[in-house]
Amino acid sequence: MIIEKNGIKSQSDPAIEYPGPILLLAGPGTGKTFSLAKRIKYLVENMKVNPEIITAITFTGEAAANLRTELSDEDKEVFVPSERQPRWIRTMHSLGLEIVKASYRRLRLRKEFRIIADSEVLGILAADAASLSSVPRESAKTTIECRRLGNCRKSSDEKCTVCEKYQAILRHQNSVDYDDLIFLAIQVLEDKQNTSVIDQFRFRTQHLLVDEYQDINAGQFKLIKLLSQGQEAGLYVVGDDDQSIYSWRGGSPRYILEFEKDFNHQTKVRELNECRRCPLKILNGAMSLIEQNAPHRRPKPDLKSIRSGDQTIEIYNAPSAQAEAKFIISNIKKLEESPDVLILTPRMDLSGPVRQLLRSAGIGYECKFDVERMGLLRVDSAGDWIEEKQNNFLLRLCIEWIISNNDLNLPKKVNDTKEGFLESISALWDQLGKKDSSLFQILETEAQNSEKLALIHSQLDKWKTTSKPEEYLKKIIYATRPWASTKSFIKEVSEWIDEGRSQGSTGSRTVRIMTMQRAKGLTVDYVFVIGLEQGIFPRETMDEFQLQEARRLLYVSMTRARKQLWLCHARKRPGNIGYGARGLGNHASVLEPSQFLNEIDIRFKTEIGWR
Repeated sequence: MIIEKNGIKSQSDPAIEYPGPILLLAGPGTGKTFSLAKRIKYLVENMKVNPEIITAITFTGEAAANLRTELSDEDKEVFVPSERQPRWIRTMHSLGLEIVKASYRRLRLRKEFRIIADSEVLGILAADAASLSSVPRESAKTTIECRRLGNCRKSSDEKCTVCEKYQAILRHQNSVDYDDLIFLAIQVLEDKQNTSVIDQFRFRTQHLLVDEYQDINAGQFKLIKLLSQGQEAGLYVVGDDDQSIYSWRGGSPRYILEFEKDFNHQTKVRELNECRRCPLKILNGAMSLIEQNAPHRRPKPDLKSIRSGDQTIEIYNAPSAQAEAKFIISNIKKLEESPDVLILTPRMDLSGPVRQLLRSAGIGYECKFDVERMGLLRVDSAGDWIEEKQNNFLLRLCIEWIISNNDLNLPKKVNDTKEGFLESISALWDQLGKKDSSLFQILETEAQNSEKLALIHSQLDKWKTTSKPEEYLKKIIYATRPWASTKSFIKEVSEWIDEGRSQGSTGSRTVRIMTMQRAKGLTVDYVFVIGLEQGIFPRETMDEFQLQEARRLLYVSMTRARKQLWLCHARKRPGNIGYGARGLGNHASVLEPSQFLNEIDIRFKTEIGWR
């Protein structure tokens, strides 16, 4: 960026501009972490700012660690001695936690409160809260979504009534969820009677640095506003609306697009436009894709690449999902001895053929699955409750599985539905709120007057009184039905074993497989993106807003590549996986390539594969 001062044009570095508020637009690979570190160094060394009044907020714990590493590397120009570094480099939720801890009594919490992160447990508690509010349990989903988006505005709506009951259950158990860390922090900072705590945290955030600003939601935005109020000169945020991919939790490009309006001060918007990651044609190809989102994005200067190489984006047209997997494994084998490879997919179920062939080839890989609801974890959770019988949330999870198996072997005189059982269990929270007991003790007492509760209690009582492991397993499996069939049980065990073996496969090649959303922030040499068929990515049901975000997600995926990028689409996939794509997954139908592949400028791509 060129600025003019006293008639003299000079190059300005946004990291050393003051005062703010400043928005730094940082495209992929332009050095966000370095810029944040340079900002901290400038404040501490040039402006002589006390590190105690600097707080840097990152989106993930890993990003916070990377920023600390950058500052601590003596070989880098942004090195700052540890004693002069800010103590507070942390995630938004970690900062919220510190604020909540400082006012736990005002928030009806005891000192050693717990943070509940299990989404299945929280969903059950919200459904119980709906039952206690005399509304359908399904309505709890609206409450959970509202909390996740961070846009909490109290009203007489049904979702707010459920939310109040949900929070009452958590508070009585001296617990909060992750959303509470933001909501409760806001509550603390809005409490004008709590001046000592407000002053304490506003003192620490006189210089507030925020990374990944495009990923904040409404609650996090409000927290930033409260902390920076009256001291906006120290606000320095870094982000890129083209990389906003978390709308499902309230993230929106709007916080980048409306930065000047939101702060209404002498705001400055600056850009980083030198990419250190992607070769020029890969970068330009990705840019030609994301420009399709205009006019719903900030116009930016063309990104320049400082990396050598004339490699174009290779778009592979595979005859089938199996051929797609063979192509990927074949190319991995051709790479150098220790390649850094990332395989990205819109959905993990598309990766099955790739994982199978990687195992057959003896190539190690890392792959994280969403395993919260897998059968073996049910057995493990039941065992955890037996070891920790005072854990009411674990018990409630086990009860849910017992009720949900739809085979309670009910006596004819107990004529009730699953909903009836769930309502009876939900009512126990109110009983628990009046007594100093565990949920199991309340269940034990109430079971004397309720045949429904007596059935649940008898199942659980058998678990904790069984001494032989084979009997223990038999009773838990009977009660919770973790597998629908022998085949599904064997399949799960095999997958756990195969995944375990893949971690220790011989050879130096290690491949990472993950969803496209999880790739945010990564930099690797070689990137394969699979599943780029119309109807799978993007889905046919997407509206214009969702289509723009899907385009941003592919843009983020493409710009992970440091050396080479392959975008793959298959003409056929198994019916259970291809469902939703054009042709509805029918083996006889030909799936069409994603529209996004056609939006990439022809100058920057090479089409290969089956015709």
